[in-house]
Amino acid sequence: MWADSQGAIMPCLVIVGVGFAYHVFELLEKRGYIEDAYLIEADERVFQMAMMVNDLSSLIQNPAVHFLVGYPLSVIETILSKSLIQPFSVHIFSPIVSLYPDIYNPVRQSLENHLCALRMSEGDGVENLLKQMSAA
Repeated sequence: MWADSQGAIMPCLVIVGVGFAYHVFELLEKRGYIEDAYLIEADERVFQMAMMVNDLSSLIQNPAVHFLVGYPLSVIETILSKSLIQPFSVHIFSPIVSLYPDIYNPVRQSLENHLCALRMSEGDGVENLLKQMSAA
């Protein structure tokens, strides 16, 4: 249900809040082809439990999937600002994000700022943004 509510899913995407990853599999399946997927999980213990509950090997072995688990905001910002040089979609998984608002809210704000800067730097601003969204 969450994956169906996500709207435009770009080939390059970020999922904030991995949790047990059920929604991650659904969203990536819905998208089909991905160039890069950045999966952010604040709590290493939650990620360890996810590995016990789900077989994450297909994600871990996929070179297009990048896990950012337990990293501080400064590290996440550095990695994403260097890696995300094209427009991307951001997908917030609220059930897990609401558990760690002090970590995830700054991450979300940073992603939104970076995405806005990317889209505005492409030239036509809003017109270009609308074209990208309709093409996704």
